Amino acid sequence: MMQELLEALRLIRDHFADGFASLLAIAVVAPWLGVLLVLRRLPLLALAVPQMAGCGQAAAFFAFALLWTVDQAQPEAPGRALQMLGASAGVLVGLGALLWAGGDRRYLGAQAGILYLVARGAQQLLYLESPYRHAFEHAAEQGHLLTVLAPGRNQVLATCAVLAAAAWAAHRRLWISAFDPDQARLIGIAPRRWFAGTLLLIGMLCGLCVPVVGAEVVLTLLLVPPTVLRACTPSLRAFAPLSVVAGVLGSVAAFVLGCTRTLDWPPGPTLVLSVLAASLCCGAVARLFRTR
Repeated sequence: MMQELLEALRLIRDHFADGFASLLAIAVVAPWLGVLLVLRRLPLLALAVPQMAGCGQAAAFFAFALLWTVDQAQPEAPGRALQMLGASAGVLVGLGALLWAGGDRRYLGAQAGILYLVARGAQQLLYLESPYRHAFEHAAEQGHLLTVLAPGRNQVLATCAVLAAAAWAAHRRLWISAFDPDQARLIGIAPRRWFAGTLLLIGMLCGLCVPVVGAEVVLTLLLVPPTVLRACTPSLRAFAPLSVVAGVLGSVAAFVLGCTRTLDWPPGPTLVLSVLAASLCCGAVARLFRTR
């Protein structure tokens, strides 16, 4: 067992360090931002926003194949800038659709769930109608984490560093406006403005990171740790750090399982199960301390 673990770590270091570093960076930032959505009782936005970015990326692939690679037997993929532009446009269009729908805030979560389904269906159709069908099927089965290169890693690390700095600088306003809007109004904090700020941070995370690691990775780390741990954290102050710990542990476990020769599980799909297991374990430990 120890020998297999060492071999997996060596394989990660020698061949997949870029994907591993990207995943760890997202595992630190995404659960913290997901906590803000869970506190606002809008966890389904953590599903919808990454999927909208994935749909926008698929639209970029479709448009690139339609306009620039019509005569090529094996069309090349669009550049990173075009994929980021498509993903960011997908996020803006999706959030604009939510705001345009308006209505009671109580139904915003349900609308986000519907938007997730629409974006997922549109993404699949765009890939199926483009020359990149086989690449999409391979990515859906294996994930993107083992194919991350140094430019993509640098993009993810820079994005996460900027978002972490921005979130830390405004964490008091973001936190109070999410947890207690009435108290926020009393001390001069506009909850709607800081909700828009939260969506801006999450939109930047998805628009810049989804083209590198895939939508499933970002939505898993945004949604699973905060949702599982909300009911069992010993205090509100421990909620975000515990969610980050669960995300990091689950991410490390997913990559190790994916690089263990006897298992060879794809890290992308494995991430969902490993992050869920890590969140449940952290929740069990938190409940133990809560009862003492």
